This record gives sequence, structure tokens and C-alpha cells, in this order.
Amino acid sequence: MVGVGRGRAGALPGKGHAEDAITWSLEGGALSISGSGQMQFSKIPWQDHLEEIQTVRMDEGIVSLQDGAFAGCTGLRSVTLPKNLRYIGSSAFEGCTSLSWITFPTGLVGIGERAFAGCTKLTSAFVPNSVSWIADRAFEPTILLNGRKDSAAADYIGDNGG
Repeated sequence: MVGVGRGRAGALPGKGHAEDAITWSLEGGALSISGSGQMQFSKIPWQDHLEEIQTVRMDEGIVSLQDGAFAGCTGLRSVTLPKNLRYIGSSAFEGCTSLSWITFPTGLVGIGERAFAGCTKLTSAFVPNSVSWIADRAFEPTILLNGRKDSAAADYIGDNGG
């Protein structure tokens, strides 16, 4: 096991002041993130292991990915996002040059600025209807985004290409 750690997740809006613990482990290139709530670390705990991470798996209780959560994971090839995920933070996967596959959950609401910038092997993605906004430069201009007409994906393509 390369790394194991524990952090704090922020409280969910409307759920009181309790904080939920988020734990992580990295073994054989697989980063596993367990727990529930919003990912809000003061320093990304796996920062010293970015080049070792090849896959990421998260518990269904994770509802948001903080800004820069996996930025610079150049060996990251695939990500399994939890079905309860609502928000992907700015630059969350920026510079993940080996990322070639991602599936967005059907309940996803927003994708932050530059979330997938520099993900040059990510050539296509389907954006579910639940996504109400995609920030500028969230994807590389060469990506083929799929989504319904009159959706956030269509608006993004109109403004940014893709």
C-alpha cells in the first residue's frame, strides 16, 4: 500500500454542521476514496503520489469533487464517478494527459472551468441532461461532446466548440 489517509469533507447544505470523514488509499495504481459529503481538503492528500495513480474509484456518498482534486495525474486512464456526484470542480482533472474514458453520472449538475483541460486523450464524452451548466474551457476544443439539443452540452459546444 503506497498511501492511506484521512481527511474531512465539508457539510452538505441543509444537513446541519456535522462533517463526514473521507478516507483514501492507493494500492497498485488504484486510488480509492471512501466516505460521503463534499470533497474539501486544505491540501490534496494524494498530491505526492500523482504520477502513480492510474484509476480512481469513489464511494457513492461523494457529492462533489473539489477544485484541482486530480490535476496533474498524468498516468490516470479511467475514472469511475459516483452516481450521487453533483459537481466537478474547476481544474479537477486538468492535465490528466492519459485520461481516455469517463462516464458522467445522470445526476451531475455542473462542471467547473478547465475541469478536463489538457486531457488530450479524452476524445468524447456524453453529457447527461441533468447538467445545467458547463463552465468555459471545461474541455479540450477537440473533444466530441454528446448531449441533447437545448442542453448545457449544446450551449457549451456553441460557445466553446466541441
